[in-house]
Amino acid sequence: MRCTDKPSEPQNLQVTEVTKETVGLRWEPPESSGGMDIAQYVVDKRDATRGGGWMQAATVDGTATRVVVGKLVEGNEYQFRVVAENKIGAGPPAELSQPVTAKLPYGTRPDHPRRHHHHHRYHITLRQQMQASTASVSSVYHLLGGLRNRRCCFCVFVAVIRVSS
Repeated sequence: MRCTDKPSEPQNLQVTEVTKETVGLRWEPPESSGGMDIAQYVVDKRDATRGGGWMQAATVDGTATRVVVGKLVEGNEYQFRVVAENKIGAGPPAELSQPVTAKLPYGTRPDHPRRHHHHHRYHITLRQQMQASTASVSSVYHLLGGLRNRRCCFCVFVAVIRVSS
């Protein structure tokens, strides 16, 4: 006789990446699958800054153990939990111990009045222009290299300053 039950909670839930609009999460399968295959994982988020309850953010196949949760508000803190489900039902959640703040991964962003984006597979140019009373500053960022999973291999910064009379 085979005993079946709901799965236990996923193990070692952790944050893999944070941006101003997304948080990447990964986990390991539960210690007990309840005697059957995990059908799916349900990922919930809760906006700790605004308050409110848990809402479903994503579902992933039972063989996947990572997800990127989007539609976050920059500067807000979020709590995340993951539940494993099999044919019997949903097990208990694995929850992060601390909230995560949606923000740029390299710190706070200075105010830039205008941005121009040019996307290419191995080249992104971000042009920022700032006007001052006596100077026009034009900054060009070149991100070069193999852009895989929104990460770049190296970065070159070029600044040109023209002083107007």
